[in-house]
Amino acid sequence: MNNPAFDNLFAVPAVGGAHARGTVPPFAGGRDMVAQAMALTMEFGEAAVDAAVLRAAQSRARGNIISYCHWREVERLLTLDSALLDEVTRH
Repeated sequence: MNNPAFDNLFAVPAVGGAHARGTVPPFAGGRDMVAQAMALTMEFGEAAVDAAVLRAAQSRARGNIISYCHWREVERLLTLDSALLDEVTRH
């Protein structure tokens, strides 16, 4: 995966606002979840978060709590990525 927008997810802020590579990611989803978030971003662009929310709602309606939690975590990941990207582009 060579996507600069998602590369920042594996870094946490260090001293002076810089990002330290190779640190613990701020979510617990793993690479598969990052790949799914990237796929939603490529397919839906800025509406990727909405797509994840819809998938979570559909899972909840079916009573599938595992899938619901999964898509909520993808939503959080996309929201985090958006916030990191906003921060990077502001500087």
